[in-house]
Amino acid sequence: MDAYGHENMILIRAGRCFCALIDAGWKFIDGEHGFEKQSELLAGCRDHLKEERAIAPALQPLYDARK
Repeated sequence: MDAYGHENMILIRAGRCFCALIDAGWKFIDGEHGFEKQSELLAGCRDHLKEERAIAPALQPLYDARK
């Protein structure tokens, strides 16, 4: 299953945030339809990101794009 597949949506619905997906080894890449899907996953983690004082450098561009 690729990073944009149905399994991801199940993980999000189960309450696992974007950071947990990265920790679990999921890889997210920009490409055709990629950014939209990353934004959807990031939205699932929005509250968690608000609580973090430092956002991982790899997440910063995605976070900025949602502002």
